[in-house]
Amino acid sequence: MGPHAPTAGPIAGNTGVGHWRGIRTAAAGAGALALAALVGLWVSGLWRAPPDPATVLRTLYGSTRLLDRHGRALSVLTGALHTQTRAGPGGAVAAWLVRATLAAEDRRYFDHPGVDAWALLRACRQNVAAGRIVSGASTLTQQVVKLMAPRDRSVAAKAKEALQALDLDRRLGKAAVLDLYFAYAPYGPLLRGADAAARAYFAKPVADLTLAEAALLAVLPRAPSRLDPARHLERAQADQRRLLDRMEALGWATAAEVARARAQSLALAQTAPRPLPGHVADLARNRLDALPATGVVAVHTTLDAALQQDLEPLLRRHVERLGASGVSQAALVVVENASGAVRAMLGSTGWQHAAVNGALARRQPGSALKPFAYAAAFDRGWTPASLLDDAPAHFPTPQGDWLPRNYSDKWRGRVRAREALACSLNVPAVHLVDSIGIEALRTTLAALGLRSLAQSSAHYGLGLVLGDGEVTLLELAGAAATLARGGTFAMPRWIEAVDLADGESVPLPRDPPRRVFSAVAAYLATDVLADPDARAPAFGRGGPLELPFPAAGKTGTSKGFRDNWAVLWTPTWTVAAWAGNFDGSPMRDVSGVTGAAPLAHDALLRLVRGQPTPAFAVPDGLVRGRVCALSGGAATPQCPHALDEWLPRGASLPPCSQHGPVTGVARGPLRIAEPWDGAVYWLDSVRPAGDQMLALRADGGQPGVRLRWRVDAADIADVTGHERAFWSLRPGAHRIEVTDGTQSAAVRIDVEGVGPAQVTE
Repeated sequence: MGPHAPTAGPIAGNTGVGHWRGIRTAAAGAGALALAALVGLWVSGLWRAPPDPATVLRTLYGSTRLLDRHGRALSVLTGALHTQTRAGPGGAVAAWLVRATLAAEDRRYFDHPGVDAWALLRACRQNVAAGRIVSGASTLTQQVVKLMAPRDRSVAAKAKEALQALDLDRRLGKAAVLDLYFAYAPYGPLLRGADAAARAYFAKPVADLTLAEAALLAVLPRAPSRLDPARHLERAQADQRRLLDRMEALGWATAAEVARARAQSLALAQTAPRPLPGHVADLARNRLDALPATGVVAVHTTLDAALQQDLEPLLRRHVERLGASGVSQAALVVVENASGAVRAMLGSTGWQHAAVNGALARRQPGSALKPFAYAAAFDRGWTPASLLDDAPAHFPTPQGDWLPRNYSDKWRGRVRAREALACSLNVPAVHLVDSIGIEALRTTLAALGLRSLAQSSAHYGLGLVLGDGEVTLLELAGAAATLARGGTFAMPRWIEAVDLADGESVPLPRDPPRRVFSAVAAYLATDVLADPDARAPAFGRGGPLELPFPAAGKTGTSKGFRDNWAVLWTPTWTVAAWAGNFDGSPMRDVSGVTGAAPLAHDALLRLVRGQPTPAFAVPDGLVRGRVCALSGGAATPQCPHALDEWLPRGASLPPCSQHGPVTGVARGPLRIAEPWDGAVYWLDSVRPAGDQMLALRADGGQPGVRLRWRVDAADIADVTGHERAFWSLRPGAHRIEVTDGTQSAAVRIDVEGVGPAQVTE
């Protein structure tokens, strides 16, 4: 009996002579058509089955398992007809499944040449009685032929199927045909092969099936959807019980064995066996296009299944937290620094929610690229003590004059590179790239694997350092891991090897590591971004960029609040997170430090789980030196704000230019050199208020003239010539004035009090 043929009973209703004449006429016509079809097929050669049935079936239904680093199943790459299967089980099929399948589908399988003449005669009698084709009498061999080329139920199609079954049986033999059936027969709506079905429904290999389990699987190919155990278990069990009775009647199972099978409770291992394509599967499918055509049956990835499962609910909770701010999606990448292996990659909150892979989507990174610009500058002689201008500045571009602005839309005057990077100030970063050259930055980013930045340096311009380009989260993670491992880039990898259908295991080639930054430059950039004191004026203390162990971090927010980025790294791990909307719609009141950073923070805590985390190793070639916090020069005894800073061994800093006597002749109108007009200062929550003083310096005028400084119309200091005066910072807007009695100059500044973090990205 074929898998879909209903049981035919006696004809009821119209039994008149005219009715029987119609049936005989139809049967005679069908017989003539069948004879003509057989002759035509034989002459044309279409009676032969495909020369390599296994390859045809593997192409149609074969799937590739994705395994994690420990060999645990992650997902399945489906074949052309979108099903799950496994390599043919061969002789590993349980004897009970062979008996049950033959009892259900083809009990004379080993006695016929591929077509069962007795079953065919019975089917013809049933079809004549019904006046239409209700039974096809398909053998298992014919069902294998049908799997290779599904056909209609016409007489010509059945004739071709029968002839090809005879050819297949003759060429392959009974055992090989049976292997093909058990490898690719349908056992569920999207499930192929007995072994895949046994593992999906009962969590065991096909060789370990009991009689009850084997009988349930054996009835499924008749109607994989109608009998799907995940949805219709009672219906499938009814067919199973009828099959058990048939096996007992045939003598293929004893009464006691059947009784035990009926009593066995069948608890399914999972309620809905379905392929799990996922973003990782899509990536694998793209990579496998270049592999040998012999067929890939397994992909060994670097991913950790337990970590993936642990991070998925974390990702969803963070998106739910940000939902009121217009955030609908997030992505996360975890890289093990030492090997460059990707241990987790989550492209969205779930495949069912979005077909876009956020880990590979190209988006604007905002300020997340700044660390690499500063590291490049450190390799060109800059230090964290180097001064940069944070004041309104104009830069010529092919599109016209460009006036970059800080995220806070405020200015700080002259700042050290440590403060500028830690606080993510935009204007100093543009000055820095203008100094080292945009081509130098573009070359550096290319060396860091940011292949998405495929345009020329002229295309991006200086705005590249502020995110005027597009990168992927995976690329950003790989670039940040370069800083974590001391300046050596290793392409993030997530596939180790593949297993081919012929049994060969092929390791995938790896790009050799390459040095992008010196160990000194990589450490300096990392040290700045791991410095909570340097970050505090902009981000405050205790935020998501701070962890209870050494860690560096950088955030980014793209134009229009469309993308949030955060990347955190320790000597061991790099975690990169993105939050936003796949359709590019803007978020509301969300920045990298409030959007993506908490996700990266919590993911890194999961990775460490209280284990000791080493500090970043200080490379040879760095020494601690005293510098002036205001001027960035070598501290003098007169500097009230001296601090320790990492400096390259042998570096020669000029002495502080703001504290102590100033020599030389000043000419021109009197003006205030520091602070800058419109500058904004923040009180540091970690330093005593009395130590937070602002240096006041004038240029021009006549040398040796006594200068009087006033703040908000109150006298604060009289100095000789152009010596510095100092004023204790206090919150508020202030007017600072200097006069020599004949000339005067004034600027206005703002001092922000200690309080909520002022986010700058």
